[in-house]
Amino acid sequence: YYELCSDLSLSEIARMKQEVAGGALHPKKAKVDLAARIAADFHGEAAGRQASAEFDRVFSGRETPDDIPECAIPASGRLDEFLVVSGVSSSNTQARTLIAAGAVAVDGEKVTDAKWIFPQTSEAPATGHLVKAGKRQWRRAKRP
Repeated sequence: YYELCSDLSLSEIARMKQEVAGGALHPKKAKVDLAARIAADFHGEAAGRQASAEFDRVFSGRETPDDIPECAIPASGRLDEFLVVSGVSSSNTQARTLIAAGAVAVDGEKVTDAKWIFPQTSEAPATGHLVKAGKRQWRRAKRP
């Protein structure tokens, strides 16, 4: 991908491959460098650095992303239906499977009950409930 997506010379790319093979350069570092170069080409160098820092913060540091899509909680208040309407899951069955597998957390608490219902408005945080499904799917659930 370095050959296709970067402006590094073939000799520089070959040197990086040798460093990775020899253990002098960690493969993740090479991938992060490529991602930053691609982001910089399309959005500017500052955006490339910012995207790299956000990735490290969210995935390496296991923190909450800054930009989380907000979605309305369905009238039923059920978590499985929320996962479908928010686009996390393609069906209620898939949503229930994710929940039963322990892959869904609401406000940091793992939920395993497929019939779990969001608390009423008076109990909800002002910013809404933070829903995490799997490792990468985040949504902020709010009552309409």
